[in-house]
Formats: sequence, structure tokens, C-alpha cells
Amino acid sequence: MGCITSSQKDVNGAHSGDVKARPGDVKTRFASINLEVLGDHKDKAMAELIFVYDQSANIYLIKTPPLHPAPPKEEHPQENEGEEAKEEHPQEEVEEEPVHEVRWVIFNDSKSDAKFETTFFHADQLRSAGDENSLELVHKANGTTVASMDVPAGATVPFVEGFIKGFMYKCTVFDPKTNAFEIAVSTR
Repeated sequence: MGCITSSQKDVNGAHSGDVKARPGDVKTRFASINLEVLGDHKDKAMAELIFVYDQSANIYLIKTPPLHPAPPKEEHPQENEGEEAKEEHPQEEVEEEPVHEVRWVIFNDSKSDAKFETTFFHADQLRSAGDENSLELVHKANGTTVASMDVPAGATVPFVEGFIKGFMYKCTVFDPKTNAFEIAVSTR
């Protein structure tokens, strides 16, 4: 099972390392990445092998800029009595790297169906990356968002897009030998 709290470089798609490649350069076993799913951003897309199951399945995460623009954030003025005190004694501001929107696409390079689930710890305006798919988004009371979907064998499926700051994911692959979904091993 894969579990990661990502660095900002990883989240925004600044890629390095030999496990990441352009989707057209990925050597697949059972199917080909459908570049049409990547839309106008296929030249900017980067694919990363994130899960393997036995010799029969490779699950890739493909990151691109989003296809659908984010809805504008609603600004709610806060009326706190302590605001004036904060302005009198400003603290040093910690400069954070800007978070850019990213679109995730899942590619299932196998002959078996897979289930992909991600818990996003800080995901502002997270939304479905496709027009119509089987994505389930659950916003929890603790501020996390859980996104899950079934990924058919050989499919390239839009997953989510938005501002992603940290996540944990897991994947299961259907094994015809056991007639059940089995946990895939993370490559990280």
C-alpha cells in the first residue's frame, strides 16, 4: 500500500528521477496510454509508476495542468476583535511556495480492473477531472477529502484536479487467481 505526504515539488509536478516520463515514452505491457484523455496538455504531462501488482499490473499517475478552471474563491470578511491586536504587532510572515493547480489522470496498465483511493489532507477546491466518471468525492469533517474510483483494465481515466498539498493513496487490483481485489505495492 502506498502512503505519502508529498513535497511541494512532487505535488506541483516538478519531476526528476528515472520513474517519471512523458506519457508517450512510457513502456507499457498490456495497454497504451490514451493521450486524448490528456487533452491540450499532453506535451506537459508527466507519468509516474506508482503501484505494481505481481507481474500483471502497473498503475501510473499522470499529472497535467487542469483542463477545467477552478471556480473563484469566495472571500468572507472575518470580523474578529483580535484583528486590531494582530495588526499592531505583525509577525514575520513565512514565505510559502505558491501552490498550482494540478490534474491527476490514472492509467491502469493491466488486464485486470483496479480500485484507486486517495485521501487528500489539504486539497482546496478539489473536483472531478472528467466530465462523467465514477469518481466518488467525500469531504470529511476533519478537513480531508477522500476520492476513489474504479479504473477498468487498460484504461486511462481522469481522476481529480485542484490545489493539492498532501495526500495518501492506496490501490487494489483484481486478481483472477484469488477472485478478489488484492493490495498493490507502492513503488515509493
